Amino acid sequence: MPTQGALVRANFDTRIGVRALITVTQGGKPVPFGSLVRENSTGITSMVGDDGQVYLSGAPLSGELLVQWGDGANSRCIAHYVLPKQAYSKPSLLFRQFAHILAHKGNYQ
Repeated sequence: MPTQGALVRANFDTRIGVRALITVTQGGKPVPFGSLVRENSTGITSMVGDDGQVYLSGAPLSGELLVQWGDGANSRCIAHYVLPKQAYSKPSLLFRQFAHILAHKGNYQ
């Protein structure tokens, strides 16, 4: 137990990735507000906002989003995305230009 004024070493895992605002739709309609979202390879989590928008921070340039809004098989979907390589050199690019991706039902784990 550290005492007052003591220094304690702490390790923090960091991620290298981009910030992106992605709009996810299924069947031409935005996925439900408040749906839970997980990026498959990194485990980054988020929630769906208005009009199917998902904010990701530390995301890879391409990946798979698992979106779930209920317990049944009809209450989840998978969305694949690819972001432009310029996202690393121009971070504000993805806030001016939305990436629209279409979700589809698939094997969800």
